[in-house]
Amino acid sequence: MTSVDRTTLGGDPFAATGNPRTELLEAAEAALAWFDRFDAHAPSDMHFGGEGRVRRQLRGAIRRSRLEADTLAWADAADTDEAAALDEERTLMGRNLTERERAAFLGGFRERRAEMRG
Repeated sequence: MTSVDRTTLGGDPFAATGNPRTELLEAAEAALAWFDRFDAHAPSDMHFGGEGRVRRQLRGAIRRSRLEADTLAWADAADTDEAAALDEERTLMGRNLTERERAAFLGGFRERRAEMRG
């Protein structure tokens, strides 16, 4: 779990309610990063056994979760303009947007579009 104060996530609709899927993905990424930091500082003979298997499971779960998010990335877009804007943002970032980023981006996109129309 990250130490982010969820009240600072403003426009993020998942911040108030919490999204278990997103939280699990963040926890898996944090655990994998912890393994990397541990390996960087631990003596070379300090192994408990099973770390490789756990790392593989974490990497696989993270990869599958991101691929699933990519497949579903445009499912919450209400129209082709939103889908195109999401695709453009993904290209600019050079990676898939997380659920939180996608929701925040769509929220901002919809607000800006409403202001332009209003």
